[in-house]
Amino acid sequence: MSERPVARASGLAVAFALDFAVACALALGALMLCGFAWAATHDLGSAANGGQRLTMPGPLAEVLSTVAALGAAAAGLLFWRCRPTPEEWRRSLAAARRPATWGTSALAAALLGVAVIAIGAVASGLGLQVEPGNDATLRALQRAHPALLWAFAVCLAPVYEEVLFRRVVFGRFERAGLPRTGLVVSAALFALAHGASGPGAAGPGASLVLWLVYATMGATFALVYRRCGTLWAAILAHALHNAVSLLLL
Repeated sequence: MSERPVARASGLAVAFALDFAVACALALGALMLCGFAWAATHDLGSAANGGQRLTMPGPLAEVLSTVAALGAAAAGLLFWRCRPTPEEWRRSLAAARRPATWGTSALAAALLGVAVIAIGAVASGLGLQVEPGNDATLRALQRAHPALLWAFAVCLAPVYEEVLFRRVVFGRFERAGLPRTGLVVSAALFALAHGASGPGAAGPGASLVLWLVYATMGATFALVYRRCGTLWAAILAHALHNAVSLLLL
């Protein structure tokens, strides 16, 4: 192996490790701030109610903490570690103006929906009960705050997740000339971040199916990003998929 590929791989590994460390630090800091804020407000509330014992955070607090943690990591990495150049902004905006970009996003979301349904049907045929780890939280939030659930799942989550997994992770590999490796790595990390099974899931088989579903989603969004040349296309495909999932939920 020549020195140039070795140096490129070494530089990519260092940059990726730094990205990961920065993301973890920002997410942990945001979670700690959310925890302090929640504890402080509930301490005041418990004092006003005669010192009643604190309860665990509810679904709204869990979702807001997730938005704060991942949003902080995404924003920090985008503007600190992977800031787009003026030329990248220009190309992205030009791609966003093309009708074909939005048609590709819609088509990808539709095909992804078919793929997810097919995977679910096979899992059901095998007797596997697949339940995402956040299913109970989303259902509780849907009952209590449906508008907030839609804002989270359709408007917020697609933005910060696409920044993290496509712009930062996939983009690192793509700019290094390794788009296929980037697709696999970003899809795997996306699946690991989402793939925890709920308490009603039936063992490791269900977890594997869930991981496959999210990996398929991550790979699809990466292909849309690369095909269209703008992160907005991947964000739209992600938002459309989440909207349909909420309607089914």
